Amino acid sequence: IEAYISASPYLEAFCRFMALREANGETPWQTWTVDTPDETTLFAWKFIQYEFFTQWQEIRTYANGKGIKLVGDIPIYVALDSSDVWSAPDQFKLDKNLNPTHVAGVSPDYFSADGQLWGNPLYDWAAMKKDGYKWWCDRIRHMATMFDTVRIDHFRAFASYWSIPADSETAKAGKWIKGPGMPFIKAIKAAAGKTEIIAEDLGDITPDVYKLVQDSGAQTIAVHGRTRSMLYSGTADWDMIAKVKSQLSIPVIANGDIVDGVTAVKCLNWTKADGIMIGRASFGNPWVFADAKAAMEGVSVYERPILAKRVDTAVRQFEMAYEDKGEHIACLEARKHFAWYLRGVAHSSYYKEQISSIATMDDVYRIAEGIRRDLQ
Repeated sequence: IEAYISASPYLEAFCRFMALREANGETPWQTWTVDTPDETTLFAWKFIQYEFFTQWQEIRTYANGKGIKLVGDIPIYVALDSSDVWSAPDQFKLDKNLNPTHVAGVSPDYFSADGQLWGNPLYDWAAMKKDGYKWWCDRIRHMATMFDTVRIDHFRAFASYWSIPADSETAKAGKWIKGPGMPFIKAIKAAAGKTEIIAEDLGDITPDVYKLVQDSGAQTIAVHGRTRSMLYSGTADWDMIAKVKSQLSIPVIANGDIVDGVTAVKCLNWTKADGIMIGRASFGNPWVFADAKAAMEGVSVYERPILAKRVDTAVRQFEMAYEDKGEHIACLEARKHFAWYLRGVAHSSYYKEQISSIATMDDVYRIAEGIRRDLQ
């Protein structure tokens, strides 16, 4: 056990932190007065970590043997009261009392006029650069021992991040600061080795972020025309997609307000994108893909099937869900999705109400038969 923990400075620091925290009455580490942990407590933490990680490797080996890869999520920021900050305070924006000078959050938007004040200490990127971003590389290497792929949360902050004075009551007082960019990305990619990295794309993703993702090695990028600040609703910003496309050399996939063949072609012409992504428009209308394909190939306009055939497809969808997930889940999905097949159908409100209380597959069949009989 001792040898296993000693081989991982990351785990060794965590065990010592937890033992010292107990020795200091579970108080924040900045106030600690006891600097020697109880050896029994320290060993207990080492034992716990040893047991967890050896068992985890057995799980990973079993999953990989079945052809399953494991994806692990890593938040970009860490808590102030953590072994991460305690063991490397020089890597963070802290004052002489080891409290944050600036903290993380999100700029004001339609979600919140004050923005979001997360409160995590910010990294001192200048200090991290001096040693080749060793703290982050160690973190990535540790994740690579656990997972086949690592998803990094809030990737956009590596291009630029929202910095808020630590004494602020809201995130309004923050400002955008340039992130570490490509030198950092190259360092963590080297640390990851063969482990794949996924860049999470939530937040207000600006062209500079997409450029960073491309330079990081992405082969294709999907650009959503609605951003976080738009509440992911309203009219998709195709101009923004066009701007991203003009600045990148890799294929760009456009998404947003593509509901049929006509809008598919219009979006491609507008944005100059290399392809399109269709999401919610396919709910209850899987034929939208054939419609878009026909339009992009310049053939005659595709006509979706008559209502009776569309209902047959809906029933088959829920039968497949039943086969895969069981009747209860299939019926819950039918409540959610069956009504989409009646979008634009006149006098369908009665059946939409019936759909909302589906409890058995017999209900699905009964409602489907009624729609075929009564509606067109």
